[in-house]
Amino acid sequence: MPRLASTTCWQALPDAGADRLRTDREGLVITQSSGPYGMGYALCLCCGRAEAEKDDLRGPDMLKDHKPLAPLRPEQLVRGACPGGLAQRVRIQRNLH
Repeated sequence: MPRLASTTCWQALPDAGADRLRTDREGLVITQSSGPYGMGYALCLCCGRAEAEKDDLRGPDMLKDHKPLAPLRPEQLVRGACPGGLAQRVRIQRNLH
C-alpha cells in the first residue's frame, strides 16, 4: 500500500507537543472499517442508512423497517418506512468494509 506523501512543509499543530501535519490539494484520505463485529456494514441504497453487520446470514434488524436517513417523497415510503428495508430488499448492500 502506498504511503501518504506531500511536498509541502510540515506545520505544527496548536499544541506543538501533539504532532505536526502537512497538506496539499493533491491529497486523498481513505478510511476503512469492518465495524464493531468485524463483519462490515449493511447499507440501504435507497436512503443511505447503514448498520453494523452481526453475522453473515441475517441482515441487521434495524434495516428491515427503518425510517429513511435522507428525505424521501411520501409516495416512495412503505407504511412510513424506507422501501429499502421492506419492498426493495435487494437495495440493501451487505458486508461492506
